[in-house]
Amino acid sequence: MNKLDLHGTPHDEAKNLTASFIEKNLRRASILEVVTGHSSAMRDIVLGVLTQYNLEWYLGTGNLEGSIKVIMDDYSEYYDDYIDN
Repeated sequence: MNKLDLHGTPHDEAKNLTASFIEKNLRRASILEVVTGHSSAMRDIVLGVLTQYNLEWYLGTGNLEGSIKVIMDDYSEYYDDYIDN
């Protein structure tokens, strides 16, 4: 599973890093993990990006409370249109 660890990343960089991570893995992975740490602000930033991509996600619980699992569907048909524009 591909993982993006944002723990310790400045909040103003998180949105672009998350979007780049999603773009990089659109055709490559079925499940991703984004580590946000326990910052609710960081979690909200990541969830905003995931919402823009209309992705399904689950918040971690227990020892994984500071992470988000992202379910990637096959977005390849949309990806080509996005690149062409």
